Amino acid sequence: KKKRTPAWPEVGAEADGKRKEEWAGRGGATRGALQHTPLLRGQRPPVDYSGMQADPCREPAAASSSASAPAGFKVAHQKIAVPKGKRAFQLLEKLWYPPVDEKDVFERAVLHIQDAIHNNPHGHAFAHASDRHTRFFYNIWRHTATRIAFYATILAHLTLPFWRWPSPSGRRLVETLIMLLYTIAIGLEGLSFGLIAFCKDPHRTVQVAILVLMFADTLLCSPPMLTLPLRPVFLLLASRNLRMVAASVPSTLSYLSDIVIALALFLIVYAVVGTRLFYGLYDHDWADDAVFDDFASSLISLFILLTTENYPMALYPAYERLGYPAIALLYFWSFLILGGTLILSTLLGAVVEAYRDIIALRALREHRVEAMGIVRAFELLRSVRSKASRSSSISV
Repeated sequence: KKKRTPAWPEVGAEADGKRKEEWAGRGGATRGALQHTPLLRGQRPPVDYSGMQADPCREPAAASSSASAPAGFKVAHQKIAVPKGKRAFQLLEKLWYPPVDEKDVFERAVLHIQDAIHNNPHGHAFAHASDRHTRFFYNIWRHTATRIAFYATILAHLTLPFWRWPSPSGRRLVETLIMLLYTIAIGLEGLSFGLIAFCKDPHRTVQVAILVLMFADTLLCSPPMLTLPLRPVFLLLASRNLRMVAASVPSTLSYLSDIVIALALFLIVYAVVGTRLFYGLYDHDWADDAVFDDFASSLISLFILLTTENYPMALYPAYERLGYPAIALLYFWSFLILGGTLILSTLLGAVVEAYRDIIALRALREHRVEAMGIVRAFELLRSVRSKASRSSSISV
């Protein structure tokens, strides 16, 4: 049997040299490979190391380039690691401080692994690299109770117009309290990642704009009505999974365009034929669950028939009142077999195929985030090992 070489992770001096070249920007061959590599069974996709954080434990001065820091973080320029208690709170852009000692290195490595498991690219390890105030705000923002309370508040805000209120002032008070909770949640996120990184995120910028409009609508209108359609958009922007589903809708249209066109032509042909065959046989008040007196009503009746909602009631008037019942049977049965069984099944299969490709692309991205966290953690641990080996050689 041939010896199987592991696809990931690569170890050894040669692999380390490749990673160093890619981190330095000279090995960009793997850049963008995730977007063009299919997810094959039993194989792992290539890992893009070009955007990874260089090890800050070896040379703090060499890691002063802000290009190697995570998004929203700026590398600290101190040559000596600053203790946690003396790190200044940065409001605009967070500082990426190097670890202080070996204990700090191990803590950060564990947090990198934890972020990799939870697929969180900007997680606890990045907060650990900043000051204690940032860690405090981040732990509150990422807490499970905070997330549950935030989404429960959004759902309550969506259903608020359907509640019965004894007075408009009570509803206005509840609306104001809900928007204050929104402001606290968004403010915690801004304090955790910095205002510059927060403003660069288009989802959060639109969220803040919607919140300002909600405040204005609550103060000017009683009850607020102008911003009601924006409340589902606020929920969509707050949830990463919902954003992914919404972003996948345009990509599925390319899969469905041919089938949708075929379905439209199929309905148009049967609507024209049905108008010619069954004109005047159905009641105009929809008592017969279908009308074929003109093209528009025929198209609506066939669209409902495609879901079998009005079948077999739509068949009976044509079967009883037409001079040739076999023609009515052939028309309706062929429509149901071709439309309901073949075209709709093909449409459903195309939707499943499109979402399968989207999930595969998401798996590639998650694997990239996981690989980045693991490599960062082991680079930190390897720096401690190299320091220990150097100190032992010096003592000898």
